[in-house]
Amino acid sequence: MSEMLGISHHRSIFAPPEQRVWFCGDIHGQLQVLKHSLCVTGVDLDKDLLILTGDVIDRGPDSVGMLEFIAANENVHSVLGNHEWMYLKCLETPALGEEYCKPVYGGEWTQSLPDTDRQRLGRIIREHFTLAATVRRGEQRIGVIHARAPEDWAWVTQGLLSDKEWSTMLWDFSLHAASKAAQRPIQAVRNIQAVIHGHVGDQLHVARNQIWIDTLRCTGELTLLELTNAIALAAVSDGNNQKI
Repeated sequence: MSEMLGISHHRSIFAPPEQRVWFCGDIHGQLQVLKHSLCVTGVDLDKDLLILTGDVIDRGPDSVGMLEFIAANENVHSVLGNHEWMYLKCLETPALGEEYCKPVYGGEWTQSLPDTDRQRLGRIIREHFTLAATVRRGEQRIGVIHARAPEDWAWVTQGLLSDKEWSTMLWDFSLHAASKAAQRPIQAVRNIQAVIHGHVGDQLHVARNQIWIDTLRCTGELTLLELTNAIALAAVSDGNNQKI
């Protein structure tokens, strides 16, 4: 499998039929908010799987703790967000750090880290994150990718996207914005039952079989969505805006 910034493009995550699988939107360093949400929702990480949409770092108070939490829990997986991408780019090209540390991105927490810690956290991202993931539970299939998906999920699983196209999947708001504004019909992503996204900082939004769950910045609450409910949402969506 080819890589971008040392990150594998895709992984398949297999869950037995009886295992609960939860998807959570962008956390942005809010580790205690995540732990509270897991407790309230009844998520048991000794038994359940938790799949994150990326952007687990920056802006919030505990980016280091968030990365260490992922590394320490074998039942927690994350796809790469644009904020983790920026973190890795700054390790590769330190001159980019000035831009990354601006409040809009929230990378100023990295300034006080010794270089050994910066490198250690970079290794956590490279070892525990992928650009996309497919969760397989029995006959159920759900894709996870940070910002948007290509027309066909097979392009993800078969490694057919260029680095430029992967960058679009990490950063692009346009499909979400167009579906909310009803500017054009949204086509279902082929060869997958549903695709979960983060990135947008809005209310939960469903368009055909794509679901954006990055709600913390807009609502003050994380969205935790169980796999069966995600497939049900995707199945009933007709392409129009849905706010849950």
